[in-house]
Amino acid sequence: MATERQGEESGTPDAPLGRWGALAIRDFQLFWAQGLLQGLARNMRELLLGFLVFDLTGSTLDLGITGIFMTLPVIVLGLLGGALADAVDRKKLLIYTQAANFAGLALLPVLIFTGAVQVWHLWLLASFWSGMSILGRPAERAFLPRLVPRSHVMNGITWFGALSQGTVFGGPLVGGVLIALVGVGWAFAVNAVFLLLAVFATMAIRTSGEQLGEARRVSLAAIWEGARYLRTKEVLWGAYLMDFGVMSFGFFRIIMPAL
Repeated sequence: MATERQGEESGTPDAPLGRWGALAIRDFQLFWAQGLLQGLARNMRELLLGFLVFDLTGSTLDLGITGIFMTLPVIVLGLLGGALADAVDRKKLLIYTQAANFAGLALLPVLIFTGAVQVWHLWLLASFWSGMSILGRPAERAFLPRLVPRSHVMNGITWFGALSQGTVFGGPLVGGVLIALVGVGWAFAVNAVFLLLAVFATMAIRTSGEQLGEARRVSLAAIWEGARYLRTKEVLWGAYLMDFGVMSFGFFRIIMPAL
């Protein structure tokens, strides 16, 4: 899978680690920026989605169903994302999934402002957004080592990993402020702008995302190979089950609008 080949795909030989490390490199700056924009948009969207569902229906059950629709694509498409990352141009895959998410987000404010939005629209869009994100994420992770010298890879991973924690707090904060100031429709419009800017940032990266050497074909065999590899690694399997349990039973943000 994609993560197995990261170490051999670092973009350039070793170089001195300066004050800002990987963040001093132009392509990594753009990559970090798209990660920031995507992270803010994703975490902001979860809050906005829950708020809108509860505003439409007033039902905590509907909030729970929304969480199910967000989780299902992670289970179904997780291994497919890794297989795609090993078979196609990773930068293009990232751009396509970002653009698809933007298209879905651009549609929602129109539904809200025209009064046509219904809860089933939100459930379908929640699954679509989650599916596109999970398909693009392995390509994003595997693309990072291409952007920096080998000596900067761990520094780059650290910089990029910090986004996960920062945007978990920043995204809902921005979303809540926007709901209070301009309403949920315009908040979703701002969310779409974040994703559009992420697309532009990714497109501006000069480093190629094409496969090095012979690319693997996307097939059920490749996906099954990933599943078998996961089964042989008890640490990974345990971490996967633990994460699935936390996300399934401890993911409280989707029900926050009802609190």
